[in-house]
Amino acid sequence: LLPEANSFLAITAWAQGSGLREMEDEIRALRERGGSAAAVLGIDGGIATRESLELAAELFDPAMVFHDTGNRLFHPKVYRLELPEEIVIAIGSSNLTGSGLFGNYEANVLLVPRRSAELTTRRRTIETTGGCDDGLTSSQLP
Repeated sequence: LLPEANSFLAITAWAQGSGLREMEDEIRALRERGGSAAAVLGIDGGIATRESLELAAELFDPAMVFHDTGNRLFHPKVYRLELPEEIVIAIGSSNLTGSGLFGNYEANVLLVPRRSAELTTRRRTIETTGGCDDGLTSSQLP
C-alpha cells in the first residue's frame, strides 16, 4: 500500500536499519512525490542504534524519539497510511525491524474506518479552504 499512499505515520517502540532499509525506497518515493512520512520511535531497551536513528532522520520528517527516563518502555506499534480514497491503520505487535516486519510471528489488525474516503475528502476540503467547511457532523464520523 505504501506506493499508493499520500502519507505514512509510524509510531513504534523500535526501528532498526533492517526494517527501515526494507521500506527505504518506498518512503523516499512517497516523499519525492510530495507525500509525507513521519515517525515516533522509542529508543529505550537497547534496540535502537545510532545507524537506525540516522536513517530514520533521513526518511521521516519529522522523525521524533520517545525516551522515558524511568523504567517504563514506550511500546506501541501503530502505523497509518493515507491512501487517495481511504485511510488504513495497522495496530499490532510488529516493530519497524526486519524481524518485526518479515521474520517473527506477529499479530496485526488492519482497520479501514467506515466512510474513510468521505472523511479524507472532507479533511482535504478543510485544508484547502482554510478551515471553512459546512457541515461535518458527528453522524458522519465512523
